[in-house]
Amino acid sequence: MLKKPGPAIDRASAAFQARVAALEAAPMGPTRLTVVLLCFVLNLLDGVDVVLLTYAAPVIAQEWGLKDGALGIVLTASLLGTAFGSMLMGPLADMIGRRKVVLIAITLIGTGMLLAATAHDMLMLAIWRVVTGVGIGAILASMASITSEFSNAKLRSFWVAFLQAGWPIGAIITGFASAVLIQAYGWKPLFVGSGLLSVFILPLVAWLMPESLQFLAKQAAPDRLERMNRLLVKLGQPPLAEAPPLPERRGVKLSALFEGHLARSTPALWLGMTMGWAGLYFLISWIPRIAVNAGLALDQAIMAGATFNIGAFIGSAGIGLLATRLPLNRLIPVFLGSATLLMLLFGWVSMPIAATFATILGLGVLVQGGFNAFYPMAAQLYPTEIRTTGIGTAMAVGRSGAILGPLAAGYLMEIGMDRGLLFLIYAVPLAIAAAAAWMVSSRAI
Repeated sequence: MLKKPGPAIDRASAAFQARVAALEAAPMGPTRLTVVLLCFVLNLLDGVDVVLLTYAAPVIAQEWGLKDGALGIVLTASLLGTAFGSMLMGPLADMIGRRKVVLIAITLIGTGMLLAATAHDMLMLAIWRVVTGVGIGAILASMASITSEFSNAKLRSFWVAFLQAGWPIGAIITGFASAVLIQAYGWKPLFVGSGLLSVFILPLVAWLMPESLQFLAKQAAPDRLERMNRLLVKLGQPPLAEAPPLPERRGVKLSALFEGHLARSTPALWLGMTMGWAGLYFLISWIPRIAVNAGLALDQAIMAGATFNIGAFIGSAGIGLLATRLPLNRLIPVFLGSATLLMLLFGWVSMPIAATFATILGLGVLVQGGFNAFYPMAAQLYPTEIRTTGIGTAMAVGRSGAILGPLAAGYLMEIGMDRGLLFLIYAVPLAIAAAAAWMVSSRAI
């Protein structure tokens, strides 16, 4: 039962707010940097888990005799799982803790990757990709919340954007490894290796990743004060004499995502992420296959995918640095608006191979850099008690674009659609995403 306001409650609340203010102004210390870098590594591993199938897709299609439409279903399976993971596990993380959900997610990812290596047909591979996707969806929403809550005020946007830059690094490593290893050993050993990485990192996360101070302050637990003080000492702050009062509303309601300025910003965020993901995952999923269809050798096609992800890392880190000075609801439209024009150029203009790779690099910078900035935007948009719910729900809704984008592209390619028209179609969602980001309220970001 909540205590009535009084001098002791006011002192406890003021003492807690003083610690939060001190942490907001303080430089990032060892504990906070460790948590942020651990989230970066987890996102890097997610990059490996997601794109490994796209690099293996041409080999799987040849091995199993799959057409592009059927291959699109397999590529989409993990995205469907990600949508479920974001929707179901986001609110759960706000209730039981981000740390617990991250540990569950890593277990699901490792299990899904290892069992995918045992698949001998499209159905079984799709099932295990859904399991992997559920874990990925859960972990992505939780990591954005964790990174936001362990960052200081000055560099919060940078660190959340930096977190997202881990994904393309994982994809780059996977691309270079796949270009060499898939032709020599096939695709299944790489899935085993990826699954084992999740198995190895699970105890490290359990040891090094605490719950955030903001989350602990809002949870009713017998040892709440003890856990808060242990974390405060690690963060270089004096312990509290008593715990701050619990908030009156502890339940997680989706209606809270539409209160006040969020009534306009949440739908705009959902639209932006849906359209952004449609354009982004068209490129992520199909660049290697499009390159093979255009006559490039398999290793060159995989390198094209890796080049896109090099650009993605540059764009994600770059927009994070810019976000320390400029608002995200203005930066994202610049990136995605420019990406729209580059998509049209790439689709309609014939280029030599060097210019083709340079354009793919530019698409990585603009498309993934601009899209990944939706994560720090969402992290700033929602308060602590609904932050993971807000991010997870936006991801779940947005994943419809990630699912339908590659799936539709597979069928469009199967019927022989011209590359120029295909890229024109997928430039439109990027333009809509740019406009949607402009509509997000600047009050919270």
